[in-house]
Amino acid sequence: MKKIWVIVLFLNFFQIYASSNDTLKCSRGRIDLGFELQGYPAGLIPTLTCNYFVHNGIALRFRAGGNFANRRNWSPYNDNETAVGYGGSVGLVTYYPFKLGHFTAGITTDLWNMTTKWKDNLNTAQPTSGTTKTLVLQPWVDVGYLFNIRNTRLNMGCTLGFGREINVVTIGDRVGEGWMNSATFTVNYTLHR
Repeated sequence: MKKIWVIVLFLNFFQIYASSNDTLKCSRGRIDLGFELQGYPAGLIPTLTCNYFVHNGIALRFRAGGNFANRRNWSPYNDNETAVGYGGSVGLVTYYPFKLGHFTAGITTDLWNMTTKWKDNLNTAQPTSGTTKTLVLQPWVDVGYLFNIRNTRLNMGCTLGFGREINVVTIGDRVGEGWMNSATFTVNYTLHR
């Protein structure tokens, strides 16, 4: 909960520098490059992003980055799980102009190549451990707000998302998957308007 309040305060600070007269049009052919930091209860996903506008107010979303998870004892299969992986995303985002920027709504599918180190039976005389490799499919939806920074090609904001982790390929013992929520901080630079 503290992380959400920090993000909200951060966004309010930058609204001082935003101007309703300086909105970037979300028109066909616009390209935004940026960075996202997506947090979810078990970890963080930093990514580089590219939004390519295929129609006015509609963009294809592409992401590439890493996924760093620490499921602690939340997994139904093991007492402790930590995972690291890389992958990317493809999605569709719609933009709705409002005052200082745009409300956004999107649907995205991630694919992550994860390596999970797990430990089990930690409080027994014979603890076990191992490594599992998974290919994770992660569809999710998100909504948020991006506002434009005055007299620049920058926009930034926050989105809230909901989705599911699905282990489609598992090599080794089963590891955690399931429903998840997330908050994402994003910064974009418009290359072409």
